[in-house]
Amino acid sequence: MKYGISCITADYSSPVKEIISYFKEHNHQQIGLIDGISNSHNKRDFLDPRSIIFREELQKNNELDEKLIFTGDFSIESGYQAMKTAIETLGPNLPTAFFAISDTMALGALRALNEAQISVPDDISIIGFGDLEVGQYFSPSLSTVQLSKRQMGTLGAMTLQNIMNGIQTDPINIVTATKLVIRESSK
Repeated sequence: MKYGISCITADYSSPVKEIISYFKEHNHQQIGLIDGISNSHNKRDFLDPRSIIFREELQKNNELDEKLIFTGDFSIESGYQAMKTAIETLGPNLPTAFFAISDTMALGALRALNEAQISVPDDISIIGFGDLEVGQYFSPSLSTVQLSKRQMGTLGAMTLQNIMNGIQTDPINIVTATKLVIRESSK
């Protein structure tokens, strides 16, 4: 809305807070982050809102440890490399839970954990974001945040139609609900 453009987005805040609560309820003392940074059109790094919320939530209770945050570019390969770096850097001090900012990064992280013979979810729990269909067919199946993709698409089409027909003249911002889906990769 900052630029006068209508948009349909997903709720990022609630699910990130829910993931942190879920991990804490299951006695995870430290939570790592597989973070994603993308380059904006200005070639500057762009911090993802999920990352900002994660950091703010842990900071509130003085639980944020920057040494437990590993960054990639949202690809499967970068998730794999980020988790490999975490394993090599932290060794036996690896957190027992990780939030991956995207399912693609979580899938790469799962592969790195598997190669290192670290059991998921017995040794480490991991939750992604986006509910890629392939995640439910991985072994273990990926816990994730499900987006209302169909609803977002429908609302986007309706908004565009209303703009084209002159019914909507002011920009709107619609935030759709999300749902935490717990599968085999977390406990």
